[in-house]
Amino acid sequence: MSNDFDALIIGGGPAGSACAIRLARAGARVAIVEASDFSHFRVGETIEPSAGSLLRRLGIEPDASTDWAVRCAGVSAAWGQPNAAHRPIILNPRGHGWRVDRRRFDRALFEQARNAGATTYESSRLSSALRGSGAWTLEIGTPHGAVHARASWIVTATGRSASAAPAPRPRLYLDRLIGLALIRPQSVDLRRAGDLRNSALIEASPCGWWYSAVIPDGRRLDVYFTPTPTYCQ
Repeated sequence: MSNDFDALIIGGGPAGSACAIRLARAGARVAIVEASDFSHFRVGETIEPSAGSLLRRLGIEPDASTDWAVRCAGVSAAWGQPNAAHRPIILNPRGHGWRVDRRRFDRALFEQARNAGATTYESSRLSSALRGSGAWTLEIGTPHGAVHARASWIVTATGRSASAAPAPRPRLYLDRLIGLALIRPQSVDLRRAGDLRNSALIEASPCGWWYSAVIPDGRRLDVYFTPTPTYCQ
C-alpha cells in the first residue's frame, strides 16, 4: 500500500476524524494519526441538538441501538434559586440532544474515517516532518515500528494541547475559567437519581458552577467550573 497521501491529519478526536471522513469521501488520499487507543476517560459528553445534522452527514447519528449514546431530555438548572427549573429539550426545534461516552463516540468516528477510506494509525505519533519539493516527508511512530510517508498537507487537530509537529502553537487563553472533572466509579441508581435520570443538572455556587450528568454506562460525571483563585475572593 502506498504511503503517499494528499493529507495527513494529526489527532483522532471529533475534529480530526470528521475532517478525514469528508476528505476521504471526496476522493482524497488521507491518513489520520491518533496518539491514544481510546481507552482513557475523556471529558465532553453532551451533544446538543444542532449537531444532529452534522452527525448524519458523517454517518454516525446515534439511535436506540447505539450503546455509546442516550437521548438527553433537557437541562435542570438551579441558578440563583433553591429549586431546579427544568428546561425540556422538546422545545428545541432541532429535536433532542445526546449524552455520549466520549471514548466510544470518538472511536466510532475514528472507525468511520477508516470505513470511508482513510488510513488510520492508532496509538501512534508523528515523529518528524520535513518540508521539501512541495510535500512533507514524514515519519510516524506506530506500535509496529516506524512508517515513512509523504503528504501534500498536514492538518493538526490535537485540541488544546496544540502539541503536534511540525509547528507546535502556544496556548491562547481567553479567560481564567478552569474545570475540575470527577467520574464516579459506581453506576448511579436511576430510580433515585431525580433530575439526573434524563437531564443534565446545572447548579450555581459562590465561586463558579456545577455540571452533573449520567453517561451511557450509568456512571455519574461531575464538573466544577471556577475562575482561578486569584479571580475569586
